[in-house]
This record gives sequence, structure tokens and C-alpha cells, in this order.
Amino acid sequence: MKTPKISVIMPVYNTPCAYLREAIDSILTQTFADFEFIIINDGSTDASVAQTVKSYADPRIVYIEQQANTGQVGAMNNGIRAANGEYIARMDSDDISLPERFAKQVAFLDTHPDISLCSSCYQRFGDSNKIIIHPENIQLIDMLRGCYIAHPIVMWRRADFMKYNLFYNDDYPLAEDYELWSRAMRILKFYNLQEILFKYRWHNQNISRKKGEIQRANARRIKQNILDFLTTDKEFQKDLFYLAKGKKWYGIPLIKVKKSIGKTKAYLFGIIPIYSKNTNTL
Repeated sequence: MKTPKISVIMPVYNTPCAYLREAIDSILTQTFADFEFIIINDGSTDASVAQTVKSYADPRIVYIEQQANTGQVGAMNNGIRAANGEYIARMDSDDISLPERFAKQVAFLDTHPDISLCSSCYQRFGDSNKIIIHPENIQLIDMLRGCYIAHPIVMWRRADFMKYNLFYNDDYPLAEDYELWSRAMRILKFYNLQEILFKYRWHNQNISRKKGEIQRANARRIKQNILDFLTTDKEFQKDLFYLAKGKKWYGIPLIKVKKSIGKTKAYLFGIIPIYSKNTNTL
């Protein structure tokens, strides 16, 4: 059997059928068709989830039914272990991937072997309509401002993540993607395509809206983990956190970070060295 180019992983838990069908259809109608579609029923109590998935006859669908609900972390990690593709793509069961999403992500990763993961800009729709644009080149220090990698749109090289045993950590519920990216970016390069390739459904059942305080608390833990990785100097951590907020001086970014394997250097005003990972000071 031919190995697929992409393994698409989509956990499902009690998603309304109308939303689920839109999500599935948006994957099955991608212009890039070489993929396996791993749909994980994460212990749904609504029988309509299984009925909806099983109503599709597309041979690319790999249906996994978990008897117990493991949460998104458990379901995603199980999907990653079951995946065979060169690339792994995320999908949420209530969102919509635009038709050329896979084609454009594959084309980028195929021609940029130094990049391990790419995401993109997206459109929020439903209760809120907004275009979200994230910066192209993301460095670890940028993640002190927030998670600038949109989770449902990511595509990454399976071999790169497996090489470093990079899986989701269930100790950071509702921020598991942020935590994984903040670990992976210490050794791998990420990129955001400057195109809208995804529609993110915004409604009152979004976990980030229902349990926002838990998510924010774990985000604070992740930011502290990043600071601890960059330096053990607590006073310098405060300076880095302030600088990473993107403040400008007469239109000039206060901080610029240069990164290579095993090395991270930060420059004040882009020219004055203020930090090196190798020595903690310059």
C-alpha cells in the first residue's frame, strides 16, 4: 500500500453533525488528494458522531473509535502514533479548511526543507468575524507574547517531530499546542504562510471561551518555561519579557533575535548584543 503524503488527524467529541459534515467535506474536497484522514471518535456520548463518519465511503478515511474520552491531547497523540504520512496536518471537527490549504502547505514544505512546521492566517466566523494574521517568521522569544501558531491549521514533518519525541503534554490542558510549539521551537524552525487557508468557527462552545482562565493560567506557565530556557537570571528574564512584547523606539523594534542550531542571540535595537544562550551573557 502506498504511503500517503499527509496524515490528517481530527479528534471528534460530540460535535454537532452539521459542523462535523462541513469539516469532513472540507478535507475530502481538497485539491491535494494524497492523504489519509484519521478521524478519532474520542468517546463521544452522541451516537450521531459515529453515524456521520460511517456515512462516508471515501477509502482515505481511517476511523478510530475510542471507548473512553481521553481529551484532545490523548486523541491527538494516538493519531500521531497511527499516522503514516510524511506530513501531519491538524484539523478540528467544527472548522473548515479552504480547498487549496493542503496544496499550498505541501508546496511550501517541499521547497523549504529547513522548515519543520507551517501554519497560516485564518478567518474567524460565526459569532465573530475577523481576519487573524500571524507573523511569518516566528522565533521562540516571540512566543512570550502569545501563541502565534494557529493550532487547527498546522502541518509538520512527522520525521522531525518523531526524531525529538515531540508529542502533546497533557499537563497543559487547553494550551497543549502552545506548550508543544514552545518546546519544538528550541530545535526546529516554524513559519506562517501569509494567506488565509482556514475558517475557524467561533461559537459559545469553544473551549477557549468556556474555560479561558485555565487556558490563561497554563499560558503563563509556558511563558515562564520559555524564560527559564533562555536564561536563569530572574532580572534578565523580566527584561526579556518586556522586550519580547514588541515595544518600539522611534519605530525601531527594541529586540531582534538570531537563531541557529544550539545558539540563540538577542540584540537590542537589532545591533547591540544583550543575550546568548551559550554563555547567558555577552
